[in-house]
Amino acid sequence: MKTRIFIFGFIIILLLSLLSCSSDGSNTPDGDVEIPKESLPCAHEFGEWQTVLEPECNRLGTEESACKKCGKVVERDLPCSLHKPTMSIYPPTCTAQGYTHYECACGYAYDSDFLTPYGHSFAKEVTEPTCTTEGFTHYTCRACDYEYTSDYIDSLGHSFEVTTTRPTATTPGCTTYVCECSFSYTADYVYYSDILENAYVGSSEVVASGIDVSRWNHGTDTEDNYLPLDWKKIADSGVDFVILKAGSTKSGLEPTFEMDYEGARAAGLEIGVYFYTYATTLEGIEKDARDLLSYLEGKKFEYPIYLDLEDASLEALGKNYLSEMCERFITLLQSEGYYAGLYSNHNWLTYILDGAKIFTLYDVWYARYPLTEKPTWNEQKYGKQLGMWQYSEEGKIDGFNCSFDLNYAYKNYKEIMIKWGLNGF
Repeated sequence: MKTRIFIFGFIIILLLSLLSCSSDGSNTPDGDVEIPKESLPCAHEFGEWQTVLEPECNRLGTEESACKKCGKVVERDLPCSLHKPTMSIYPPTCTAQGYTHYECACGYAYDSDFLTPYGHSFAKEVTEPTCTTEGFTHYTCRACDYEYTSDYIDSLGHSFEVTTTRPTATTPGCTTYVCECSFSYTADYVYYSDILENAYVGSSEVVASGIDVSRWNHGTDTEDNYLPLDWKKIADSGVDFVILKAGSTKSGLEPTFEMDYEGARAAGLEIGVYFYTYATTLEGIEKDARDLLSYLEGKKFEYPIYLDLEDASLEALGKNYLSEMCERFITLLQSEGYYAGLYSNHNWLTYILDGAKIFTLYDVWYARYPLTEKPTWNEQKYGKQLGMWQYSEEGKIDGFNCSFDLNYAYKNYKEIMIKWGLNGF
């Protein structure tokens, strides 16, 4: 506090001293002190501001103004001017955002005005699966070159339509597999010689004993209706099988065929069939075969289906033509899944037909009567090319007034039918 009082007093004394003195050290006439004008403070009057240094993007500018009275100069900063950038627009793409790039000549730059990516807009191409190739969908973006594949589907695998061609004596059987994609193959070849393996007598051992039956073995009532046979009595007599007459060219369906089939089946007998032909042309023999097929429909047969070719009225047709007729009939039945063979007698097989060819191609039911009660097949004399032997036409069965044709079978025909799926099996 004392210091402040001292300083204040000193200032007052100094001011009084100044007021008492003139500029040259003398007093004015009136005794007052004269103060020079230039010693008084200037009431500045500044002029317009003048730019001294232009502002730039990265630097302040400067401007100044001078007092009109004393010439005093003052200055101040000019703020930076705005950047003057160039503008580059980058539109959005499928995966990248859009934006505007601003860049000034000074090097200052920035991005703004951002836009959301569009996202891909896909076109899709569907490739369906095939039997051997997988399916998929291919996606291609409409706006860019991006693409990808997905949605895979396993290949379908072949879907075959299966056609089975039955073997005949002249053409092999096979199974043909055809897919809708046009791929196909054929396999499972079967030759009729495979089916006929062991078709002929390899020894004189009899496998089964049987008879053959037609209307002529039946009695009739007073109105000429055929009476049924006592099939149980036939079976009890030791008969294992029966070959039924199904029909003929002249009479059509044998009138006793249906009742005989039902009766023999009920008695547990194994059954085969024969058809007696009078046909004289290839067209006629084919008709016989188709008629017979209609008679067999819906039935099963453990024994073969035979063509009976022995009528004397046909002998004049000649060996080659008759043999071709046999072939037409038998192969047509074989192609429909039946085990077909030929019934004929020794004279026809030796002199009228082409026996060498027939024995090679077909199973033969051989009619030859040695006129003995229980004959034995003589391989040395007759050969061994047969499957069944009709050895008598005068067989007797207790309780029946008629005669029966008697037969021996030398092979298990039922096994063949089941193994190869023939005759309705």
